[in-house]
Amino acid sequence: YTELKDSGESGFEVVFVSSDQNDEAFKTYYEDMPWVAIPYDKREGIKDLLDTKFEVEGIPTLAIVDADANTVTSDARSLI
Repeated sequence: YTELKDSGESGFEVVFVSSDQNDEAFKTYYEDMPWVAIPYDKREGIKDLLDTKFEVEGIPTLAIVDADANTVTSDARSLI
């Protein structure tokens, strides 16, 4: 991720959506991640919508979405 971003690659982004139980746990878990995240206090409603859209059944889940927000796959973990 970091190598691609540092090279100027701008065709993708990783967005972390927390399933942590509180803001402190989110901050501790997220502090070493290089990608963006939906702030813990702003995820209300967004997380439920994304869980439904990408058929999240467990964590971690990795989905790939195209530039038009169409789901490419909800099971990207199996690709890496």
